Amino acid sequence: MIRLLRRLVTTKAGKVLMGLLAGVAMFFSLVQYGRRIERTNSKIEKLEQYTATKERIENVESSPTRDAAIERLRGNGLVR
Repeated sequence: MIRLLRRLVTTKAGKVLMGLLAGVAMFFSLVQYGRRIERTNSKIEKLEQYTATKERIENVESSPTRDAAIERLRGNGLVR
C-alpha cells in the first residue's frame, strides 16, 4: 500500500492528480465556509428582527378601558 502511494505521488500523473484533488478540496472548503457565514448572518438578522419586535411589543401602552383601547386602535388605523 505504501509503495502504491509513493509511486502515485512521485509520478507526473500522480502529481497532477494530487494537484487536482487539492483544488477540489479547496473549492469545497470555500463553499462550506460561505454557507456557514451565510447561516450565521441569517441567524443574526433574525435575532435583530426579534429584538425589534419585542421592543415594539413592550412599548405599547396598555389601555385602562375598552373605549380607550378602541380609540388607540382607531388612531393606529387598525380598527374602522
